[in-house]
Amino acid sequence: MSSADALKPSKKTRKAPPSPSLPEGETEFFRTLTDRLDAKSRIPLYKQISGALEQSIESGVLNTGTRLPSERQLTNLLGVSRCTLRGALTELIERKYLATAKGMGNFILPPPKRRKLHFIAIERYSAAYWSLSPLHYQWLETGGKTNDADILYRYTESTEGLRAALEQPPETCNGVVLFRPNLEWTEYLSRMEERIFEDSPVPIILIGRSIRKKGLNVVSLDYADAAYRGTQELIRQGHRKIGFIGWAALDGFFHLPYFKGYQAAMEEAGLPVPEENCYLVPRMETGGTPDADSMERLRSFLQDRCYTGLMVSILNGHVEKLLQQLGVVIPDDLSVISLMEQHLINRLTMRWSGFQMASSDLVMQGLTVLSEICRGIRKDEHFEEIPVVPVTGATCGEPIIHA
Repeated sequence: MSSADALKPSKKTRKAPPSPSLPEGETEFFRTLTDRLDAKSRIPLYKQISGALEQSIESGVLNTGTRLPSERQLTNLLGVSRCTLRGALTELIERKYLATAKGMGNFILPPPKRRKLHFIAIERYSAAYWSLSPLHYQWLETGGKTNDADILYRYTESTEGLRAALEQPPETCNGVVLFRPNLEWTEYLSRMEERIFEDSPVPIILIGRSIRKKGLNVVSLDYADAAYRGTQELIRQGHRKIGFIGWAALDGFFHLPYFKGYQAAMEEAGLPVPEENCYLVPRMETGGTPDADSMERLRSFLQDRCYTGLMVSILNGHVEKLLQQLGVVIPDDLSVISLMEQHLINRLTMRWSGFQMASSDLVMQGLTVLSEICRGIRKDEHFEEIPVVPVTGATCGEPIIHA
């Protein structure tokens, strides 16, 4: 060996230039990431891993410039195959979240702009679909912008069209949104085979309805808890005969859990729930109003009351107007606790107290969940019920008392 050759370091002793190693806290991130992986999800494992790493790089959990553990270490930490891991790393390298250097490993780059998602919102095309105001379009658009997602709308009149859109969403679509579907669609979804949701190529989220199905993601308000707390408040005020007014129950729709919450609070307090104290308006489409016959029976129910407190799940501008037209007396001593939207609260003149349905927050949370599922940050098949906002003791004008 020449003296020149002796001065050259051998391949065995050559070392890569020093670089920041992954801190213990960041190594722990990879150990816990395995709990967020779901092998049964419709989202491939490599996409779940790349999505979780993408979010962690963007949020600063994984710092720019640090070197990831070796592929062997990562496969052990995550419990996945080398092929799955390489799929995730390749995707991140292509999207400029990682850089690789031969013989040196993978390094975290400054996060690029987050990729845009594309969601379709399936709706029923009807002039009466949203009878009050199209506020939900504003909520969806705001939620989309916050989560770097475009919201596209697919209108269909029939349940067959709904089914077709769920079975074959557009190839460019990353997720499907269903926001507070009407009675017919809610009933249809509650009967739909679970395979429709499980086999969908993209995640589906249902916002504002509580239907439990495998493969279906749900974010809804906790209507049962609202009615339970409202009834408890009436009991605390000293009421012992508490009535209930609502729509006829339907599984998945909010009226059924609202009624169950009322029943639970009454039974817990040892108070009876006689049939004559409950009035359920016959089922009809969302946004509709009771017919004349139903309102006549409602007037009799109110005037012949044998209760002092009342839980209501249908108090809105339409019902209030019909009550006025029919000359329904709202007694001074009647405590009403209701559940309504803020834009409805602003229109009412009837005395009331109750809970506000924060639908804008609900939509925001639903779209955030869907975005995190698409990016692999959150597991698929998510079910969440959000508490409603109490607005007890409020007054929206003078009491309505008709002679």
